[in-house]
Amino acid sequence: MLPIVAVAPAAAQERPAVSSEAADTVGPVVSSAAERLSRPVTDVLLPVRQPASAAPAEVAPAVLAPSAQSRAFMVAGAALFVAGIIAGGDAGAVLMLGGAGIGAYGVYLHFR
Repeated sequence: MLPIVAVAPAAAQERPAVSSEAADTVGPVVSSAAERLSRPVTDVLLPVRQPASAAPAEVAPAVLAPSAQSRAFMVAGAALFVAGIIAGGDAGAVLMLGGAGIGAYGVYLHFR
């Protein structure tokens, strides 16, 4: 995360004394609130980057090992799918679809 630094507005900085001849070239004094609001914003928040040497060493992301639960879902899905092939008919189709769904969920958990 980058720290935020506020830049001081130009009006808040000290200005050298202006002679009467140069006062005419400086510009009009803003007196109404509408004129002050229409001026561009000079307060700016800038991110400050840390030097490369101060950056912490990058840590490799941990690889999640496949859980036993994902393997169990894949085995159960395969078993139901084979049982559906053996059973045949409408009941076999239901078993095959259920087995495919459970097996797919196990594959999802395995590779997540």
